[in-house]
Amino acid sequence: LCLMFASQQMATRQVLVRRIDAVETLGCVGVLCSDKTGTLTSGNMTATDLVILEAGSSAKTYPATSLKAGKEASEVNRLAQCGLLNSTTKDAGDGSLTGSPTEVAIVTLCQRLLDVTVCRARSAEPQIFEIPFNSSNKWMLTVHQVEQRKGAGGGNEQPVRLVLKGAPERVLQRCQLPQGLRDEVEASLDALMAEGKRLICVAEKRFSVAKDFAFHGSGDSDANFPMDSYELCGFFALEDPPKEGVVEAIDRMGRAGCRTIMVTGDHPSTARAIAARIGIVDEDDDEEGKEEDSPEIREQHLIVTGATLESHMHEDETIDLSDLVTGPNADPALK
Repeated sequence: LCLMFASQQMATRQVLVRRIDAVETLGCVGVLCSDKTGTLTSGNMTATDLVILEAGSSAKTYPATSLKAGKEASEVNRLAQCGLLNSTTKDAGDGSLTGSPTEVAIVTLCQRLLDVTVCRARSAEPQIFEIPFNSSNKWMLTVHQVEQRKGAGGGNEQPVRLVLKGAPERVLQRCQLPQGLRDEVEASLDALMAEGKRLICVAEKRFSVAKDFAFHGSGDSDANFPMDSYELCGFFALEDPPKEGVVEAIDRMGRAGCRTIMVTGDHPSTARAIAARIGIVDEDDDEEGKEEDSPEIREQHLIVTGATLESHMHEDETIDLSDLVTGPNADPALK
């Protein structure tokens, strides 16, 4: 009878209860694991900042709204071109874009910067090979045919452009940078991640191959082309604001005795900043200096990231997540 009354009360709040015993189960929940993107956040990604390597010697962060491409902004041009070329976003034909929120946000910005459509950019440098993004590599690679310069000769050779895009820590591993510049880049990234921004790193490599050369491979172990010594182009910083009502909902869950855990594939620094904004962790909590695998962190995790899972796994080990239910927008790093 009590469960029936509870179901009626929930119905007045537009919650339809199919099975009455589900109300009892819901009332016993002590820990709630929730996906971040599209569940705790709005899922409406916006590219807010760009990190550009100026003259290849210093890293500068610029608001996206203050930048314009052109002959005097070669670094911006290059980063925007790579953002259009290396993407799974499709033009719907009516001016809109389809694809993941992250990809759409990057392509939208790049189209504005270059004043060119994604279709036109790709037709100028056709894609001839691709290694899709996966949760192991955490990057996507595309190979593009580049028009040969007039008078360059070349004979049987074809210039190609390899564009690598993905998680900063994975892409930077494949780039050659002086230690001073690498430290400067990492400082810029830490500042943006502290604001809760998601960062996408872009690098490229240019060389020539025989015209009948066939690219193949899926990674370091079997690729028949260089997978290192890439040239860093820059970074896209994206923001996904908290969904309306999330802060209040988490507060009410806490007052009801239920702990909320955020599950995400984002970098731990980005995840911690978002968790602080929505009230899952206190902004004043200082976890600096604590090891990721320390007992204090392990016993009180309120944020579960892809890096967290990897830190508890051996190299060829898998984790059974059958008891962990996440939303349909879970980051590929958790799948």
